[in-house]
Amino acid sequence: MASLDYDHLFDACKELFGPEIETCPEFLSYLQPSGIKSAFRRKAKETHPDHFAHNPKHLQDLQAASFCRVKSAYETLSAFLSQREQEIAPRTSRQSAAPKRHRPPAARSGFAEDCPLGMPQRPLQLGKYLYYRKAISFRELLQAISWQRSSRGSLGFIAREWGWMTAAEVFAVITAKLPGRFGEKAIRLGILDPNRVRMILLEQRIRHQRIGQYFVQYQVLTTQELEFFLREMRLHNSRFGVS
Repeated sequence: MASLDYDHLFDACKELFGPEIETCPEFLSYLQPSGIKSAFRRKAKETHPDHFAHNPKHLQDLQAASFCRVKSAYETLSAFLSQREQEIAPRTSRQSAAPKRHRPPAARSGFAEDCPLGMPQRPLQLGKYLYYRKAISFRELLQAISWQRSSRGSLGFIAREWGWMTAAEVFAVITAKLPGRFGEKAIRLGILDPNRVRMILLEQRIRHQRIGQYFVQYQVLTTQELEFFLREMRLHNSRFGVS
């Protein structure tokens, strides 16, 4: 985003959803208007100055500042989503003008032919599917994404774990004004070579945990419920030629 940098967006996410949420570009792709509205309402109730009218003046001032931060975070994320929609719209119109490809018929089932209201008409990954299916809350989705991301470890974390980078070098890569991802920037700076980056990426794939494991491990869903929703998701995705 040209006008909204990631630092401001991540700060806004932490303000609305809590500091324990580990933000990343993938996290931002999951944000939906309904999710930020729900988070804003909850935080606004907690921080609105009217609830602290009988407190000492200095506490009222602190609470007013807190409420302003929450309101600003909501406005920042709303602007981000609005800008994202504007960028997606031209691509969508171009895609709709392109010749339609033949898709195999969907498997016959009551669910596949009659999706729940509000279910996006496109293939979905499990986390998004469960959220739109209302099997999990938006906050649970964000927590699952954070868990999945932390379970595999960042590239810099693994590089430090293996003794290939120091904390100072990780910071230098993160703050470097260079295009590309962490590994690409580390190579350009001469801190890591391409072979080591490939080895770390392979290690990340080995450590990667399926997001469904989070919901079972933390008792959001039972194993049977997860298997049920996985079957539903496959039926949903089969409508769009994804097996």
